[in-house]
Amino acid sequence: MASAPVFHKTEQPWPQWPCDSEEEVEAVEVVQASRKGTISVPISPGSRLYERAFSTETKQCSVSSHVVLQCGGLVLANGNEEQKHETYSEEFDGQKWDFFISHNWSVKRWQKFLALCLVWSGKKALIFCVCAQLIFFTLVSTGILPVTHSQIDGHEISIWCIGSCLVTYAATFLEHHEVLDLLGIPGYRIFLDKVCVDQSDDQRKRQGIQSITAFLYHSEALVVLYSEIYLKRLWTVFELTTFLAMKPEGQLVVQPVILGPVAVYFVIIQCLRIPEMFLVPMAHDQLLSLELLPALGAYGIMALDLLSLLLGSVFLRRWGCSRSGMAEQLQGFTFEAAECELPADRLEILGAIKELARREGLVPRDASTRVCAESFERLVHEIVPKRMAGAFRLTGITCQIACLMSLPSMALVLDLSAVRLRSLRSTQDAGLLLVMEILQDAMFEALMPISIGLAGIVTGIKAGSCCRDFFSITCCFLLLVLGIWVPGANLMPHLVSYLPGSEVTQVLLLGSILTAQCVVLYFLYFDRARRWLCS
Repeated sequence: MASAPVFHKTEQPWPQWPCDSEEEVEAVEVVQASRKGTISVPISPGSRLYERAFSTETKQCSVSSHVVLQCGGLVLANGNEEQKHETYSEEFDGQKWDFFISHNWSVKRWQKFLALCLVWSGKKALIFCVCAQLIFFTLVSTGILPVTHSQIDGHEISIWCIGSCLVTYAATFLEHHEVLDLLGIPGYRIFLDKVCVDQSDDQRKRQGIQSITAFLYHSEALVVLYSEIYLKRLWTVFELTTFLAMKPEGQLVVQPVILGPVAVYFVIIQCLRIPEMFLVPMAHDQLLSLELLPALGAYGIMALDLLSLLLGSVFLRRWGCSRSGMAEQLQGFTFEAAECELPADRLEILGAIKELARREGLVPRDASTRVCAESFERLVHEIVPKRMAGAFRLTGITCQIACLMSLPSMALVLDLSAVRLRSLRSTQDAGLLLVMEILQDAMFEALMPISIGLAGIVTGIKAGSCCRDFFSITCCFLLLVLGIWVPGANLMPHLVSYLPGSEVTQVLLLGSILTAQCVVLYFLYFDRARRWLCS
């Protein structure tokens, strides 16, 4: 919860920690003004911010994940919180919530919407898009579906795979929750502060906020919508550390909000590949012999496609800079410097941290305020980097997101291959040629997440100078061109025709290359032993 609903963003200095004694009285503590530089934070007897259990007065509410994603994440926008609670929240008497969403209110609604689409819809979109591509690939290659012809050089064109991919992606990634809701299929049970905290009056609002720890404890997973300001705000860090303190093995889902828009951007720009198939001939000599207007169209669409990849490299560099500074941000975090809205809120959170640290066995029962807070700060310094390693691995991008970003180009490779296979059906040794074609397609498909992963590595170079940024963006652009644009380009020659040896030798060579690619994919995305590289 980025900012609890009762707060207004202001930055206030925090009183100094006790510096002359580690001993504190367990009873209600008071500020001893006579001791210079010393403050003791009391555990408020009326506070429930450290309690795992709900009070009898607390209204336990949830909201469906379908509702959270409806209308482009309407409930994620700021404003009308009272109406949202009345309209969308449901009283929930169950023991567990599926997800607790921890977010910053200042992050734009559409960024959080796309980030949550990655969390709840990304895998479904990937599976359905791949299935659609394979179905249409089979139908085109067997001659069941027709193909069209280019007006430039007459080559056959299929857009069935890429067209079905784009339609399936839009329907599944952005709208599948609407369909599930209409079918009566329930979504995940979510705690979202904007909806689940009763905003009708100050007393109920405070009761909801005081129950944050109870909501965290009764949630199966914590979804962190990570932004550049997430680790700067006291409330969000309190939510994160409290969850980790109470549930050390609890599921932590970290989703950077910047990657949702970036993934969708890469899908959108690859729509340019469709007109490229019609405007660009299949051979270089034909491209050079085009008349003025067709040449302008061919060169123009290719330039636009490449420029869009360059802009995508800039977006990835922005994420890389944010990621490269995260370790320093984590190591430098203190509750004293964290942004809070009101001094009273900071002191109440600090009192809750003191009681939580004692109850969870992080410190002795008589530990001072400073020692208790430092135990929570150690969670930020030591545990959070390890737990976030799944999202912030060496590449900075998960394999699932990398595949989502390259889905249309994968479909385009299948379209080109399906057209070639149509003409090979009656050829002698068609079976062996089919195996070679499929292996080549698999190589190109594997190359795409590899190139995006390597691009994530080079864009994660620590920011420092314009030369470093230029180098990072240039390398990222070249990798994206090699991995995303080249495999599906009309001018790309048929790779198999350049391989040496007999057809059997070519099959073995393609299989060896594909095996090597799988090893690279494993080390980039799946080797858990290398997670330390990201912390």
